[in-house]
Amino acid sequence: MFGWPDGMGTQENKMKPPKREDMQFEKLKTDDFIIGEISDVQYEETHTFMKGTQYEKQGPAVRFKFKMDGYQHPHYSRWGYFSYGEKSNLYLKYLVPLVEGATPDMDFDLDQLKNLRVRTLWQEKNNFQSIEVIRPVEGKILAPQAPGVAEAKETTEKIKDAMAKEMNQPEVGIGLAETAEVAEDVKLDESEVPF
Repeated sequence: MFGWPDGMGTQENKMKPPKREDMQFEKLKTDDFIIGEISDVQYEETHTFMKGTQYEKQGPAVRFKFKMDGYQHPHYSRWGYFSYGEKSNLYLKYLVPLVEGATPDMDFDLDQLKNLRVRTLWQEKNNFQSIEVIRPVEGKILAPQAPGVAEAKETTEKIKDAMAKEMNQPEVGIGLAETAEVAEDVKLDESEVPF
């Protein structure tokens, strides 16, 4: 005769699953901005995305883990496609507001966002909370290919070269007084200054 463990399948409990625990999750306020930090960036090489009850597709995915000020437990963004395309949520919702000079398909390591202090606005839909708006508390992180970065580096190199030639010394070892004198003599076209 077939029997169920722990009394399941008895006359009183025929073919019924055990009662589930009622899970209570820590809710964030949704009517004002909350400050916290991105504590981690989580990756999945193959994540299954669903639309309603239907499987949409599988692919690489990413989500952010947050430690919000005044809250005990970590909170997470939704899983999103790991894409920096100009129409992707990752690019539009996170990279544009948090990374200075963000461009579609840029060469950027998301781990640079770890420990970034952020101001977030959350929304609730169907008993699930997700980020509506995210902004840096202080300044944005500089993208490696942000406009002006290459020009700024080039201008810095020109100044160093001019100072070294003027002093007829190698770049290393120039004192502050000499640097100030050379800097006065270096004339740059305004178009060369990136800021």
